Amino acid sequence: MNLYDLKNKLLLLNDLIYYDENEFLREKCADENVLKKIIEKFEEKLETISNYKREDQIFIYGSIGNLYRIIGNTTSAIECLEYAVSLSEYNSTWGSVKI
Repeated sequence: MNLYDLKNKLLLLNDLIYYDENEFLREKCADENVLKKIIEKFEEKLETISNYKREDQIFIYGSIGNLYRIIGNTTSAIECLEYAVSLSEYNSTWGSVKI
């Protein structure tokens, strides 16, 4: 599955993600199995991450981090999101990509 198709898979989540009023409007997923499958597809991209432009690398790590956050895996979410931020900061420092 290419990255474009994977980005389109994220659109499916619009129908599955909701804000749980009983847990301070925390994002939840009506079907975590679908979410976990999408995470797996994104993680497959990590095997060839160096083949992607820096912007796409940031998108991949950021997406994985946000999806982990939604299913409650905060440790993995923080790791991925921090790495996405570090990639972004690297780009800003070197000026190769304007973010």
